Amino acid sequence: MDYSKFRVDNHNNWPAITTSFSENEFRARLQAVGGSPSQLFSPAPLKLLSDHHYQKCVGRLIDGLVALPERPDFFFDHCFQIIDSCGAHLNFQGIKGTTQGLGPLLIANDPSSWKVVLDSISSNAPLRTFEYLAKRLVASNNAPTTSLESQLSARAASCFGPNRYQALMMKFGLPTQSPRTDITDSNEKKLGLFLRAYLRAKPKQPKNAASHVLLDLGKAVNIPSDCKRIELLLSLLLFQIRNERAHGVGMSPFRASKSSMDRYKNYYFQMLIAYTFALGGMSLRWPESISAADIAKTMVKNVQLQNSFFP
Repeated sequence: MDYSKFRVDNHNNWPAITTSFSENEFRARLQAVGGSPSQLFSPAPLKLLSDHHYQKCVGRLIDGLVALPERPDFFFDHCFQIIDSCGAHLNFQGIKGTTQGLGPLLIANDPSSWKVVLDSISSNAPLRTFEYLAKRLVASNNAPTTSLESQLSARAASCFGPNRYQALMMKFGLPTQSPRTDITDSNEKKLGLFLRAYLRAKPKQPKNAASHVLLDLGKAVNIPSDCKRIELLLSLLLFQIRNERAHGVGMSPFRASKSSMDRYKNYYFQMLIAYTFALGGMSLRWPESISAADIAKTMVKNVQLQNSFFP
């Protein structure tokens, strides 16, 4: 299929829109399991509160739900708006402050429930999610320091610690050079695997000796705290996805030549992570709205739904 012509024709012939191959594949899979969006997602049990700002957040969640089942990326956008809004109420300075500071508050509120959330995310997130982040980290490290793209590098140095971050870039990326050279496919997968193992936060002796002492995940001292695990997800992964969507960097995800069911799976999981932390922000702002225990139960249930739906 000539996707360039496909997209232009869809625009010019609106409202007669033709679906892409991946959209057809997704719809066929949904019909095969009963056709209900509930096969893919189950919302959390929110309490009834009359607070105007709370109702605005619930309204954003409903706007996101309306986009399902076909546009999980739209639901992601609404969830991130809630994260941003709750962070501002909690007096964090901007989105960066929110994504770097929300973790300690969530962990202090209910460490055991948020550990369940983090373990569920790290054990079930598609490798493609971590490969995406790996590619962006290397591109950011190799970008001019004055560019918007380089901001991820600064947040990564804060999350991992500057020495560990530079060790990662030396091992899996490339030193800064001009013109910029992106990560190789092989190193993208290797760095993705490292990021997934790091997020899992379980000491595991590597098959081969680590190239740098700070990259040895067999040592407990290198295992991140739960606060740092949340920072990786919020400040690096979700914030980067939000920036690319807000600035129109990427192609429409399900009308691209490389789109597939695997892409739907990846976007659904990103949506679920954003939804979970949106609920977390709401639970801090309105403690009676939902408990951390219910957030954890919702995460586990939705992971099961998505794992059952996607091959």
